[in-house]
Amino acid sequence: MTRYLPFLLILLLLQCAGPRRAGFESSYQKALNAYYASLDDRDFNKALQKIDQVLQANPGDLESRILRAQVYLSQYRFQQNANARDRLLRDLQSLERGLRPGDATSDWVAPRLYTTTGDWLLLEGNYQLIRLDTAQVQLSAPRRSANVTGVYALYRAAHHYYAYADSLAHLEREEAPSPGLLKERQHARDGLIHAHQGMLETLYRVDPNRRAPQTQARRQRLMDQFGRLLYGQSIQGPRMPSAALTFDPSVHRAAAIYYDSRNLQVAETLEERCAAGAAPAVLDSLWHRRIRMAEEAAFHHLMEELLRPGGQVKQGEDDRFIQNLNFELTSTKACE
Repeated sequence: MTRYLPFLLILLLLQCAGPRRAGFESSYQKALNAYYASLDDRDFNKALQKIDQVLQANPGDLESRILRAQVYLSQYRFQQNANARDRLLRDLQSLERGLRPGDATSDWVAPRLYTTTGDWLLLEGNYQLIRLDTAQVQLSAPRRSANVTGVYALYRAAHHYYAYADSLAHLEREEAPSPGLLKERQHARDGLIHAHQGMLETLYRVDPNRRAPQTQARRQRLMDQFGRLLYGQSIQGPRMPSAALTFDPSVHRAAAIYYDSRNLQVAETLEERCAAGAAPAVLDSLWHRRIRMAEEAAFHHLMEELLRPGGQVKQGEDDRFIQNLNFELTSTKACE
C-alpha cells in the first residue's frame, strides 16, 4: 500500500489545483483561448464577444487587444468583411497610442503590432493581384502596368512594416528572448520573404520584356535579398523610421506631399543635367533618386488612403501617385 502513496498524493494535489487554475486564469489567457477557438471553428463573432468582455474589464490589456486585432484580420481574410477591416485598423491605431517606452507589456506586443500590419497589407496585395488577373484581359497594356504597380506598392508597404517589426524583435532581450519574441522574429522573417516574392512578381509584370534598367536593378537587388532571407541571413538596406510607419493618415498625407515635391525637384535637376550633357554616373544617380522619391510618395499616399475609415485600394490607373511611380519604373533611359 505504501508504494502507491506517492501517486495518491499527486492525484490529490492535482484535484485541489484544478479549480484554482481556472480561477487564476489571466485576462490574456482568456483572450488567447478565444483566439485559438476562432481559428479552429472560424466562429469569429463568438471569439470577439469573449475578448470584448476581457477588454471591458481591463481596457489597458494590450496583449488581448492585439489578439482581437488578429481575429479581425482572420475574419477579413476568410469572410471579406469590410467592417472587420475597419475594426482591425481601429485596434492597430489604439495599440500604437497605447504603447509607451518602458511599459510593462510583453516584449512581443510591439513587434506583433507591425507584423500584423504587414500581414494585412500582404493580404490586400494578394487580393488585388487576384482581381487583376481576372480582369487583365479587358485592360490595355498601360492600364494593366499601372494597376500592377499599385500592387507592387502594397507589397513594398508590407515589407516596410515587417522590416521594422524585425528590428524591434531584435532590440528586445537579446540575451534571453521570450518564446513570444522568438515567434515574432520568425513571423517577421516569413513576412519579409512573402513581401519579397510579391514585389518580384509584380516588378516582372510591370516590365515583362526587361527594357527598363531601373526596374531590373530593383529586381536584382530584391533577388539578392530574397536569397539571403531564405538562408536566414540579415538583409541590408534602408529601414523606415517608426514615425514614417504611423497609423495616422494625416502624417502620411504630409509625407506624400513632401516626397512628391522632392520627386519634382529631382526631375527638374535631372532634366537640367541631361541638357548639359552630364556624365552617365551623375544621370544614373539622379534617376535612381527620382524613382526612390516616387516610391516613397506612393507608399505614404497608399497608407493615407488605406488608414481612413472605409478606405480602399485605388486602381493604379486612378491614382496619380501610382501613375507617377509607374512612369518612373518603366522609363527606359534617364533623359526622356
